[in-house]
Amino acid sequence: MRIVYAGLLAAVALAQTPAEKKPAIVEGKVANSVTGEAIRKAELTLTTSLMPDGFDGMAANLGAMMGLDDDTPIPDMPKPKEPKKTFTGTSDASGKFRIENVDPGDYYFKVKHTGFVEQTYKPTSANAFEGMLHLTPGQELHDVEFRLVPQGALSGKVVDEDGDPVGDAMVTASKYSYASGHRTMLPADTGQTNDRGEFRLGKLPPGRYYLCAEVMAMNPMANAAPPPPKDGSPETGYVATYFPRTLDVQDAESIEVKPGADIPSFVIHLQKSRVV
Repeated sequence: MRIVYAGLLAAVALAQTPAEKKPAIVEGKVANSVTGEAIRKAELTLTTSLMPDGFDGMAANLGAMMGLDDDTPIPDMPKPKEPKKTFTGTSDASGKFRIENVDPGDYYFKVKHTGFVEQTYKPTSANAFEGMLHLTPGQELHDVEFRLVPQGALSGKVVDEDGDPVGDAMVTASKYSYASGHRTMLPADTGQTNDRGEFRLGKLPPGRYYLCAEVMAMNPMANAAPPPPKDGSPETGYVATYFPRTLDVQDAESIEVKPGADIPSFVIHLQKSRVV
């Protein structure tokens, strides 16, 4: 009788043991949104968190510096419910990819490639949660298509009031955007001019941009500030100047950048203003 009872208990325990979740598979293709051509060597990532790797350790170290124990929550640093999971893949010569052995769950699905705007997969199914891809045990998701938008580029040169090139000037391409209901200008790409005053900004998503150049003091201690004019006139210096030659962005010329456009020959004439 005891043997039968023990056998029943073992059977019940076995029945209560959760079955191992079968991994999922995700496959599809990456292509150029303008030409339709396949994009090879695109990097695809499925991740449960957008936080950088090692964030948990940084949070713990910060807690130690603040004198907090392991059970004390750190303000504004939520702890993940489970360890971060990441699965990656790469597209082949035909633009196709296949990511296998993916644990079931909710994932952010991103793809990137040099020269293209990074893209996040946006599921349209009813079970999509906050833009995350939900994968069930054993699911095989086929025909996922990413159509990456080529980045545009702006190039030209920066000159002074005599038309001479200005080297080591910082050039920024900015665009208007809305944040918290307010219209604000945000930088999209920056770069420095070479010894010929030439610049090229090649990481621009499609949009309308404003170019601005500014002489940067990379090492303020290297050169002493010039003495003020002996005649008592106001001291002037080169200041941030918008294309083509204005100090006010309201008077600047906007430049439309279309997908994959490479627009050259912009000349920014640095302007002087009274400085302190």
